[in-house]
Amino acid sequence: MKHKHCELIKAWADGAQIQWESHYGDWIDEDHPDWSEHNKYRVKPEPKPDVVFYQGMTLNYFANGDNCPKATIFHKERISEILNLKFTFDAETGDIKSVEVIK
Repeated sequence: MKHKHCELIKAWADGAQIQWESHYGDWIDEDHPDWSEHNKYRVKPEPKPDVVFYQGMTLNYFANGDNCPKATIFHKERISEILNLKFTFDAETGDIKSVEVIK
């Protein structure tokens, strides 16, 4: 009879990083798994690449002379010539990693 974690043991022997699931649902790296029948294991998934989004913005000044800029946002689908903002998001968490102004 095959071991419950047979395929994962083979992957680990071939150099794959193994993780086990804690009681809180977190996946934890394990360099020396004990291959308990009661634990859940998996091969650590490859990280997802960052998501990059470009957007343009121009500044328009009011005609009343107060020199207060009014930002106008243009989306990529509408006006591609003025894409001057680059947003980078972490694909795993959805958190923003950076914003860059492109000159």
